[in-house]
Amino acid sequence: MNTPVDILVLADRDERALAPLTDALPPPLLPVGGKPMLAHLLETLSTCVTAKVTIVLAGGDRRTAAWLENRGFPRLTIQFGDQPAPVVARDMLAFRGDILISPTEVRRFVTASLTGSAPLPESCPGAWRLRAGDLAPTWRHTAMMADQADSTAPSIAAYHRLNIAAAQGAIPGLKLAGWIGEDGIRAGVDTQILTRRAPGRNILVGNGVYIEKHVILGDNVVIGDGCVIARGAVLKNTVILPGGYVGRGLEINDAVVSSPWLWRAGSGKVTRIEDPTLLGRLAA
Repeated sequence: MNTPVDILVLADRDERALAPLTDALPPPLLPVGGKPMLAHLLETLSTCVTAKVTIVLAGGDRRTAAWLENRGFPRLTIQFGDQPAPVVARDMLAFRGDILISPTEVRRFVTASLTGSAPLPESCPGAWRLRAGDLAPTWRHTAMMADQADSTAPSIAAYHRLNIAAAQGAIPGLKLAGWIGEDGIRAGVDTQILTRRAPGRNILVGNGVYIEKHVILGDNVVIGDGCVIARGAVLKNTVILPGGYVGRGLEINDAVVSSPWLWRAGSGKVTRIEDPTLLGRLAA
């Protein structure tokens, strides 16, 4: 599909629903399957359409702006800013870039919108076909469907489930980062895994990660880029955001870690761990 089209990507959602995870990363850069949610959308678009993409960021979101400045995507000409027009000036497609729409759904939506060969999906939270003069969608339009779909990450609990589903290969068309080794662990580049303990299923480890000896990696573990997991730690059903340190012998189950914050699925509570030898944040 080579017809140039206009695409609006909204990446300006309120951070509060996912705080304190958003202390370290704004919503568009929160990773799922080892990549930022915004990256999944742009990579998928680059495979199915030639487009001029305008990305709307939250005011003051310098981190996503810096990320965009250092990346390019084939067939996409990208510009970004934090001043959305309330009314769209021409026909275009719009997507949210701070949730996870499955790549399969994105491709279906683009094809149906541009060729008319199939009806638009009846339920695709975070995707719209807009006509000139339409009001630009806001986060409120997506939030109305948020309780129906973990893909919109309306809460930390949903974000936890979304990452576990990605590690399990349950999101249609999603390309996970890294490669699967002989031990069955999917890991990125410059990662060292020294533990010889038999790993569980569905383990995804990012780039530049260091996992010491005697670490136990149970089922459904996602470890972000640049993390260090110290000797004897035990992780199960857990998501560790990039740049985190997990201390010696620490056992974490059913949780999301954004050091120094620990969210537990059982209680739904967030705890700040003051001892940096247990949970810490590594220098960028």
